[in-house]
Amino acid sequence: MLNEAKKLIASGYSVIPVNDKKQPMVAFKRSGYTQSLPGSELDVLYSQSHGIAIIAGDVSGNLICIDVDLKYDISGDLMSRLKDRLIEVIPDFFKRVVLQQTRTGGFHLIFRVEQEAKVGGNKKLAMRNTTDEELELDRANNPKLRKSERVLIETRGEGGYFLIAPTPGYRILKNDLTNIGVLSGDELDAVFATCRSLSELIVPDVVYDVQDKKIMQHNASTGVSPWEDYNQRTDGVVLLESYGWKVTGQINANTLKLQRPGKTVTGEHSAYFHTDNGKLVVFSTSTPFETEKVAYTAFGIYAVYEHNGDIQQAVSMLRENGFGSNNYKTEISIKTPMLSITAKVEKEEPSRMEDPSNQDSDVSRYIGDFNNAVGYLNMARSNSLPEGLKFGYDKLDNHWRLKKGSLVIVHGLANVGKSTFMWYIAILAAMAHGWRWVIYTGENDYEFVIRRMMETYSGKSLHTLTQQEWDLAEIFVRTHFVFITNDFTYSYKDLLDIVSKLMEEQHFDAIMVDPYNSLVVDDTIAKQIKVLSGNKHDYDYMVTTELRVFCRKTGLSVYLNVHTGTEGARRVAKDPSKPPKMYEVEGGNKFAARADDFITVHRNTKDEGSWMITEVHVDKIKTQETGGRPTAEDKPITLRFFPEMGRFMGSTIGTSHSFDPINQYKVGKHAYPNSRPPEVEQKPDITPEDYVKPNTPGLQQARQSFFDVFTPEDEFPY
Repeated sequence: MLNEAKKLIASGYSVIPVNDKKQPMVAFKRSGYTQSLPGSELDVLYSQSHGIAIIAGDVSGNLICIDVDLKYDISGDLMSRLKDRLIEVIPDFFKRVVLQQTRTGGFHLIFRVEQEAKVGGNKKLAMRNTTDEELELDRANNPKLRKSERVLIETRGEGGYFLIAPTPGYRILKNDLTNIGVLSGDELDAVFATCRSLSELIVPDVVYDVQDKKIMQHNASTGVSPWEDYNQRTDGVVLLESYGWKVTGQINANTLKLQRPGKTVTGEHSAYFHTDNGKLVVFSTSTPFETEKVAYTAFGIYAVYEHNGDIQQAVSMLRENGFGSNNYKTEISIKTPMLSITAKVEKEEPSRMEDPSNQDSDVSRYIGDFNNAVGYLNMARSNSLPEGLKFGYDKLDNHWRLKKGSLVIVHGLANVGKSTFMWYIAILAAMAHGWRWVIYTGENDYEFVIRRMMETYSGKSLHTLTQQEWDLAEIFVRTHFVFITNDFTYSYKDLLDIVSKLMEEQHFDAIMVDPYNSLVVDDTIAKQIKVLSGNKHDYDYMVTTELRVFCRKTGLSVYLNVHTGTEGARRVAKDPSKPPKMYEVEGGNKFAARADDFITVHRNTKDEGSWMITEVHVDKIKTQETGGRPTAEDKPITLRFFPEMGRFMGSTIGTSHSFDPINQYKVGKHAYPNSRPPEVEQKPDITPEDYVKPNTPGLQQARQSFFDVFTPEDEFPY
């Protein structure tokens, strides 16, 4: 695996390691991962990977992969038909491309295109409608689903990746990646058109508006519509021939091959016409027709050619020419995203909720289904709701837990170590439960955060690490954390969009935003708020509400660091031993109201005897039955910070012994899922001084590879 990766990199490909679920083990879209990885990291990563993948697009020399997925092919001869048609269009195609078989029995067609041509992003080229049985299975997860599709052929282009041999289940059948063919831009268009020609997707009674890029649907109330009448009285093939199209052959008894106007190559075709239902499916991009998920009736063809896709104009003209019954009432619905119900909109563009002709205006999807709550209710009734995950330190675990899909507000004054404490918490979550984080630190350079995390993992300053310790710390941080650079300014929506795109590549469990006031105001939301006579207070309410919705939809937890407001800071300045209250947050009490968990971190920096003691005040736990409860006002959780190790340890002021969960994880067999194994006891038997002694028992074991301790066989979370 390692040798093949190095060989591919030497041949100009960007290669990444993947786990057994096809997920990248690195965030490859970040700068620095798109060319080649350092040698020391290669050895560690690829020795622990399940397989390797190549990133398509410019970074690999304008590489593209056509993925033919045969598991959804019900015809049984999809690849055979595709091969024949590709050879018709490009006779030497299979002499120039690499052919690979996938582990599901499908095929990859891999090639490069000339630099002047654009590979483009991932594209779906051929699909089919689901069978009745498949649709029923899909409806098990979404009862309101009206229709669905299966992808037969798609691309892996710019920003995409695909697995490659010697990954288990993948085998190169023809040619070699070290000597791959290059296709011209015209040849790439021909390949795309050929793949689209195999699409079996038929969309009923839909026309595409080429001007406004909207899908139009016609709803007949009474009588016969002008377009229905036109379809019944018009032969679609004859109509196309009047616009210069030619019939070039026949696929079967019900499917004709058509060549677009301007093409003269013998045998080439650009579309299919299905004579059994009168629908045109176009797969050439050099026509006025849409090529994806749209089929055209005779009326659709007429509307596109005679009225540039203007449906209303086409209907009016047909009515003037005598099509349709006199008692017919025209209703045309436009499928567009629902407008925000909190913002004022122009009268001429009603929301979907106000459009009675729109089938998607049904409010049922906004109403909670009681049946969906039955599972939760039964767990609550039997006292078996899933328990929040533990950090590994009893005093902390008794009051605060890791929970999926939660909005956690972490509050405190400036310079009390909120950020450092939260980085430590993130490392505990990663070590104990494999959590993966996206971290944005607006007030700290991400390089500095990486340094601190490597030091915390190692328990040593960076300049004292051996090469082996460096490698282990580096792979741990690379594997569990993605950092959003602060080279740019972001709104909360920008960050959520970035995270959503990252989630398309790999799995994450949580986001850390540090701090909230480093984010800029989103202009779109701010304008909506202003229309409603709102202010920054209302804006913050909307932001925290949307963060809660994001948590619920994605299952990710959001950890949002917030500062103390001016009045609270002044009060604490008079008595530094008293922490700020949760309602003294900068911006008001809305953060406490919206939070699932609310944590205040405090440190009396003015007291010489306790300035390194961090107090963790758990002010709010919304769901206490899954673990956690607020701390008493005068009894916070106390953790002592050891700068030379970058770690917090359970501490009681005046004692010399401390408990370090990180050390326990490193010397234990594996991270415990929700309770400590019997053989790993929580005893204060290691002092901070022990960590600097070279022969401390357990340190050699702690220096072993992270993957020697946490392996897929031990339920590693990938």
